[in-house]
Amino acid sequence: LALLVLLLLNPYALVSTGLQLSFLSCLGILLFEPLLRRVHDALCRRRKGRAANLLRRIFGALAVPFLLSAAATVFTFPVLLLSFDTVSVVAPLTNLFLTPLFTYLLIFALLSLLFGPVLPFLGRALAFPAGRGFWGLNALLDWVGALGFSSVSTHIPYLWAAAFPAAAAPLALILPRRRRYGWFA
Repeated sequence: LALLVLLLLNPYALVSTGLQLSFLSCLGILLFEPLLRRVHDALCRRRKGRAANLLRRIFGALAVPFLLSAAATVFTFPVLLLSFDTVSVVAPLTNLFLTPLFTYLLIFALLSLLFGPVLPFLGRALAFPAGRGFWGLNALLDWVGALGFSSVSTHIPYLWAAAFPAAAAPLALILPRRRRYGWFA
């Protein structure tokens, strides 16, 4: 529905790289969600012993966000390959740790905007950690981006060998499949 409204308002938005990346990542997450729910349920089943149960819950809490990030990365890979000079290889790992932190910083920033006009001291007190946190995240992402292994150039010969499976994976999930043979059966 959101895509339809955006395209009705501006049909040229279809060629926008940002729109393509947003909707492809959401499509990947939506298509992988039933599988990830099963993985999470399997990992969080009660086992004997409190330590084993705690380790399974921790692993389940880390595995599902990582797999969601990986699904979004796989679905956006063809657009990244065609639109930019490089493709990030550390995006799923950085998204795993930075997305929850970004969420909390965004909450602080929104509360600062809400309380700032009424209680200026509280607004500034909430804005300070949010601003420092966003500055730190930006510095961290700049540092990770400068690492030699963080991205792969798309001008490397034989990169099509990686592009073909990356483009085939979303198509294999989108095409109609028989339920008993499908991933989500």
